[in-house]
Amino acid sequence: MSDYEYARLLPSHQVDATTGMPVVRFHPAWLFWGYLLLLATIEAITALTDLRIGLVLHVGLLFGLTLHSSLGATEAERRLALVLTMVPLIRTVSLALPLMDVPPAIWYPAVTVALLMAVAVVAAQSGLTARQIGLSTQQPTLHLMMISGGLSIGAIQFALVQPDLLNHTVVIAIPLPVLLLFLIGSGCIEEVIFRGLIQSAAQMVMGRQALVYGALVFAVLHIGYFSVPAVLFAFLLGLLFAYIVALSGSLLGVALLHSSINVVQILVVPLIVQPVTAFQNLLPGATPTETITTSIVLLILAGMTFIAGWVLLLLGYLAGRA
Repeated sequence: MSDYEYARLLPSHQVDATTGMPVVRFHPAWLFWGYLLLLATIEAITALTDLRIGLVLHVGLLFGLTLHSSLGATEAERRLALVLTMVPLIRTVSLALPLMDVPPAIWYPAVTVALLMAVAVVAAQSGLTARQIGLSTQQPTLHLMMISGGLSIGAIQFALVQPDLLNHTVVIAIPLPVLLLFLIGSGCIEEVIFRGLIQSAAQMVMGRQALVYGALVFAVLHIGYFSVPAVLFAFLLGLLFAYIVALSGSLLGVALLHSSINVVQILVVPLIVQPVTAFQNLLPGATPTETITTSIVLLILAGMTFIAGWVLLLLGYLAGRA
């Protein structure tokens, strides 16, 4: 088939009006991989230098993605640029509030409300349907059972992200209802953003690579932990979540699992490995207890990992039922 014959099969906006030849466009997927590299660079600069520098760079990335969402060549390209604005927006909010000396008790609800509003606006503007995002309740019982995986995965993530806390006292000066609301809410919101909006929009540009792309974006946001195992674990976890959503068509299970991981990592494991007195702000009147040694903690983690295998079995079952 000649170029002219091919051009006759294309919509008019893809054909040059002067020459009658197909318009050759830069493949948008490469541009979005470039955005990922830029995001990773900004996160590294933020972690190694100053929060203010990171804030400025994320605002710049947010502006660039917003501009791309208006001027992109195709609808799929514009949609993906739009949903990706959620990433620098998350970081902008999370970096700005500490610089403003906002108390944590106000900080966490403010972040949750801001993200909810942003998700609602971006979801509406992107044109993605609720089913495309994964807002369905297929096999609800099986998805609810995924919460059990939070016990082992949350404990492992604690050991990877906060190993220095195994032998030090932790103090959390945030009211328990506020902290629980944030941990549960943030887990659900992040899954809507990464596995719902970004993964769905990326599939229209990258195909199957979208699952890896979304997992990498999720992992990049963990660079600030200064732990290669933590970033790698976040990538593998994001990839597992991506396949669960792609095969089951629902965000319910991974959203609940993500929330349970947050609760276990931030609340449950510290309560096990630290003196209860460290949590007197959360549990008024609690009495001191002995700190469990690191070796016992590691033994507990090893014994709990079988639950992660249960999650993988659920994934296989969901895939067969999808």
